[in-house]
Amino acid sequence: MFQIKSEILNLKSEEVINIFGFPITDAMSTTILTLMFVILLIILSSKLSIHKPSKLQLFFEEIIISLENFIVQLGGSKDKIQKILPISLSVIGFILISNLMLIIFPFFGAITLNDKPLFRSSTSDINMTLAIALSMVIFSQLYYVLNNGILHYLNKFIPILNIIKNFKQGLFTGLMSIIDVFLGILDFIGEIAKIASLSLRLLGNMFAGEILLRIFMGIFAIIVPVPIILLGGMSGLVQSIVFGSLVTSYLMSASSQKNN
Repeated sequence: MFQIKSEILNLKSEEVINIFGFPITDAMSTTILTLMFVILLIILSSKLSIHKPSKLQLFFEEIIISLENFIVQLGGSKDKIQKILPISLSVIGFILISNLMLIIFPFFGAITLNDKPLFRSSTSDINMTLAIALSMVIFSQLYYVLNNGILHYLNKFIPILNIIKNFKQGLFTGLMSIIDVFLGILDFIGEIAKIASLSLRLLGNMFAGEILLRIFMGIFAIIVPVPIILLGGMSGLVQSIVFGSLVTSYLMSASSQKNN
């Protein structure tokens, strides 16, 4: 009773259409929809009035201010975090909309093409989460270089200058400083691990949530899945804030290393 046809979600996104040899997967179609929605929000926000704001506008402004204050608390002061605040808010906003896209437009999940679902949560696809995580980690490395210089960046992983300086102080001190090379290798592995950590954390939560929703939708099409949908929406909000917080901490670390 009140059942709908539901298939267990595959970890690999499925191709739904091919345009001039370029495959479009179900996750990519949702990403395109997300980008269109974001562009629409930007256009609408540009038409908002600062003199006579509506209640809806004040509501969203309050949310943005709350997120801004939360990020400022991570950085310690607004002046210190001012440069990376737009990046952090953009990451949180984009991931949040991506997580909630099929909740904002729930009937899109029922649209099929060639007997395949046309849309699935883009953040339940490893390619999406990996791309976001990789871009943010690379950006944090470039941000480190801009703030500290390329030599300081390379010296963080291969501390040749420190080793030479310590050898000048004595043979034993120089030999002990070689340990810093192994620590630098561990730091390099740690930077790569950030990519896996960011992408898999977001993927795991959103993928599990979508599987759970599809199972309940396959059993009961109405009423019962509502709490699961709300729980998925809350999880999407939390995951976007967690992702943005981690990106903020990486950028803050990159901007303050020179002073350490």
